[in-house]
Amino acid sequence: MVKDIHTTGSSYPRKLTNVNGTLFFIASDLQNVDQLWKSDGSLNGTIPVKRLSNDFGFPVGQPQMISFKNKLHYLYTSDSELQLWQSDGSLDGTLPVKVLSYGGDFLVNFNNRQLLFTGPQGWFGSTLWQSDGTSEGTSTIQTINGEKLAFISQPVVLNDNSYFYGFSSNGIIGLWKYDGVNLQLIKHPLQSYHSMYYNGKVPIIDNVLYFRAFSTDNRNNLWRSDATENGTFAIPVVNEGIIYEDVQEITALRNKIYFTARSVQLEKRFLFVSDGTEAGTKRLFEVPYQRHEERSNVILGAYDGTLYLRLRDSAHGLELWKYTPDEKKCLPVVVSKIK
Repeated sequence: MVKDIHTTGSSYPRKLTNVNGTLFFIASDLQNVDQLWKSDGSLNGTIPVKRLSNDFGFPVGQPQMISFKNKLHYLYTSDSELQLWQSDGSLDGTLPVKVLSYGGDFLVNFNNRQLLFTGPQGWFGSTLWQSDGTSEGTSTIQTINGEKLAFISQPVVLNDNSYFYGFSSNGIIGLWKYDGVNLQLIKHPLQSYHSMYYNGKVPIIDNVLYFRAFSTDNRNNLWRSDATENGTFAIPVVNEGIIYEDVQEITALRNKIYFTARSVQLEKRFLFVSDGTEAGTKRLFEVPYQRHEERSNVILGAYDGTLYLRLRDSAHGLELWKYTPDEKKCLPVVVSKIK
């Protein structure tokens, strides 16, 4: 242990972010007030920087934190205001960049040129913003025709461009590209209004984006894109003549995509693996769940060639499991039960 911040309870440390060798994080003090901390890994070098809780003393929850231009930048909501801050690790150097009214679903470093995040835009709700780290350089992003985007998936960066899913102010739902100046629609594949609520992962393998979207058959399918219109299309998820839909939790591991999908016919959800082709999309095994857990996280992530999952069985209840592609086995991890 480096330092006991809350000696009578948990300080709930979270959002650990490395900025040039200094670790920034959020933790609660003895008064249960959220503070921004920094640490160099030593006891004396682990110190509070600034309190973050709002005027009413409520915790700030889960701020978005990222390294940008050699400083920490963080986004959080306080007293119904969305605030973008930057910090050099000192109290005087921890300053607001922009104060908005609400929003803040993500904070993305776009090639150390811009920060991308969601913020307010009148009746249209939360839309896409960019910032160069200054108040004057913080503004909404829009197309050449003045269209803005809402219900945006977290952007991913590929070859000096940023890609994301969004719903434009003139009703177009699709995959978009932003090069730091211009916002361009790549593909408009969606047929359902509800698909604009997509906020999932968009992993990249061999310069191909993978995401989920509603198709012309009104099913929530797996899609792939090489960032061109013709190279953006759905990958049918079919096994032994059974069609699967409601694709969730797309995760990259060893140049393949893993995800869960549900069969209406079987009334079951399964884990799948795909190489990006219909023929190379295979069903692995059933993912058991209770009805109220259907939208819960099953795939927790991939690490060191292993896929980690949150699964339930009759013998052990809800526990951590791991799947190794080489062994093609899914086994429980020996840890304490997840509650």
